[in-house]
Amino acid sequence: MSPVAGSAALHGQALTRFGSAAWATALAAAVVATAPGCGIAAPQAPSAEVGDCLDMAGVEQAQVSEIPTVDCAQKHDGQVVHAFEMRDGDYPDDREWSTAIEEGCTEGFEDVVGIAYAESELMVQDLSPTRESWEAGDRQVLCLAFLTGETTSTSFEGSEL
Repeated sequence: MSPVAGSAALHGQALTRFGSAAWATALAAAVVATAPGCGIAAPQAPSAEVGDCLDMAGVEQAQVSEIPTVDCAQKHDGQVVHAFEMRDGDYPDDREWSTAIEEGCTEGFEDVVGIAYAESELMVQDLSPTRESWEAGDRQVLCLAFLTGETTSTSFEGSEL
């Protein structure tokens, strides 16, 4: 992914336990406030690679400018399990996001974790382009698997959690 101005937004929906279109939570996707002339440089769209481990507390706000990756041998509660590109065109509406995230994030989950999402104890959260980064060409969606209420010092890869 080429760097673009903006940040990524959580569309705030952790996929439900059964991977349906219903969402467990709903946070608003926020607009990045980087007004010209305010002395704030436009940030690069955050990125991470599939397999990167992270602290979910660093990505649980409505907008994210940096992804707090850590070595998977350190305590963490999340991991990037899939990444995919959205289609070109207008910024997706809520229904389009919902469908794309559900399909895209569950698609790569089993390949990494080793068990189908519907059978896993892990939850999944997306990290998606904001409207501003979309307009600058960002289409990458990251799918983050995470533990609820606990941490681990191992990768989710092949864990069958």
